This record gives sequence, structure tokens and C-alpha cells, in this order.
Amino acid sequence: MLNDPFISGQAAFWAENLIQTPDADFESRLKEVYLKAFSRAPTPVEITNARMFFDEQAAIMASAIETENQELELWKSYCHSIYNLKEFIFLI
Repeated sequence: MLNDPFISGQAAFWAENLIQTPDADFESRLKEVYLKAFSRAPTPVEITNARMFFDEQAAIMASAIETENQELELWKSYCHSIYNLKEFIFLI
């Protein structure tokens, strides 16, 4: 699932839906991801890990992606990682 074009496309679709609510903050979007993927809210550790993921990915993407597209690419990357978690794979 890591390199599957279908999964990558679904991650992009999910990310686009997440950022369509411009006044939503990081935690509300993250909670939406966890509710849809796992039917539960993220734990404090998962929230911290997600913040670290976003910070690290933003640093990597800073020079390669235009600022206006960066948020979409960050959420796309995060959603793609969610699809590949054992907890998600176990559910399908």
C-alpha cells in the first residue's frame, strides 16, 4: 500500500477534503482523520507525534514545494502514512 497509486490518490482526496475548511485548526483536522480512520480520537502521544511529523515534513518540503501547496502536500503525506499503519490495515 505504500507505493500504490490508488492509495496515493485517496490520500490526496482525503487531504483536499481536510483543508477545504479554512478555519479548522491542526487538532480538529487531526481528530477528524482519527475518527474516520479508527473511530476514535487521537491520544496525546499521537497528537505529539503528528506535530513532529508535520514539522519534519515541512522542513523537508520547504525548498521543494511552493508555500501555497505545502499544506495540501503535508496533509496528503500524513493521510498516506495513516493508510499504512497496522491499526488501519487491520481494520480493512
